[in-house]
Amino acid sequence: MQEVGNRAFFAGTFTHRIDKKGRISIPARWRSEFRAEESPHLYVAALATGNPAHAIECVTQSDLRRRNFEQADRTELSQRQRGLLGLHHFHAYSALLIDPEGRVQLPADALIAAALAAGKDEGTPKTRSYTMRSPTAELLGAGDRFYILHPDHVDDFLAEATAEAEAVDRRPGSGH
Repeated sequence: MQEVGNRAFFAGTFTHRIDKKGRISIPARWRSEFRAEESPHLYVAALATGNPAHAIECVTQSDLRRRNFEQADRTELSQRQRGLLGLHHFHAYSALLIDPEGRVQLPADALIAAALAAGKDEGTPKTRSYTMRSPTAELLGAGDRFYILHPDHVDDFLAEATAEAEAVDRRPGSGH
C-alpha cells in the first residue's frame, strides 16, 4: 500500500494461499502502510457483482470514513439521515486485525459468497475450518481498495469493471 495524499493506494495483482481456517496474507507492500493508519484493521465485506460469485472488498478505516463524509457533504442531511447513511456504508463491513505474520482471517460469509469456501466444517470458533474450493485467491489492487477473488472469477470481474468504466467514460461531462 502506498499513500497518495492522505489516502491509501493499492496497486498490482497478487496470488496468495488461503488456508483451511480462512486466513490469507496481505501483500507486504500493502500491509506495511497499515502502521500509518489510525486503525490497524482491514475492513472487509462481500461485494455483490453481476457474476454468479462475489468478490471480497477490502478497505482501510480512513477510506471508509472518507466515503461516508464525502457522501454526507454532498447534500444537507439531518442527524438521522447522517446516521442512516453511516449505517448504509458501514453495516456490511467486518473489522479484521492483521496478525503479526501479516494474515487476516476472513469472515465465513465473505469466503462462501466469494466461492473461496464451500462451507464451514465442524469445530469450535478457534478450530473452525472450511472446505476450500481453491487453495489460492487473487488480490487485485484498485486504488483506494482491493479485492479478493477466486482465481476462476478474475477475468469476469475485470470484464465487468472494464464495462462499467467505459460506460462512465461515455457519460456527458466525463471529459472523454
